Amino acid sequence: VNVVLVALGVLLVLVGQAADAAVAPQQFLAPATGATSEVRLAATVVPETVVPVGIRAVVPDVQAEALTDVVQQYCTGCHNPARLTGNLSLADFEVERAPEMAQTAEKVIQKLRAGMMPPQGRPRPAGDTLM
Repeated sequence: VNVVLVALGVLLVLVGQAADAAVAPQQFLAPATGATSEVRLAATVVPETVVPVGIRAVVPDVQAEALTDVVQQYCTGCHNPARLTGNLSLADFEVERAPEMAQTAEKVIQKLRAGMMPPQGRPRPAGDTLM
């Protein structure tokens, strides 16, 4: 299994766990009557970040701290305050705080999904790193 996809899945699970578990997923699909444009936008975005329960069972039980270590090892060589490659520093990024750093987490997810990070020629985690 590609470690990048596993990391992405786990990151999405962590972001999804921030959603209130008591709210039915269907409620995320339709914005509340009279909702502001920000709420409507959030209602549009949430279904894409919440991982269905059936998929969560497939994702290995990996501690957020271990994923943070992977980010620190493979990402901060370029994405640090001194280099700011891509105008992004991941030096303070912690997977367990992904919901608090949603904009940064989304950038990370987009690059992982596209297979762009780590870039070719840079060290990448072994396929079994998160297993």
